[in-house]
Amino acid sequence: MKVGERLRKLVQRKGVSWWGDTMYATVSIGATIVHDNDTVSALVKRAEDALRESSETGGNRVSVIHV
Repeated sequence: MKVGERLRKLVQRKGVSWWGDTMYATVSIGATIVHDNDTVSALVKRAEDALRESSETGGNRVSVIHV
């Protein structure tokens, strides 16, 4: 969560100059915790679910699924 928040804030603050204007971006991050009995597909599905949660609740946020 800490790393995701640091990345999100860094992206949000950093502007890019484009034809005399400054453009800002936001990022939505989804993450999960790896468990000993996880399969790759289960891990990816939880991470995708977390990303979907971040995006659907307004974006520019970090969501972590701990299950």
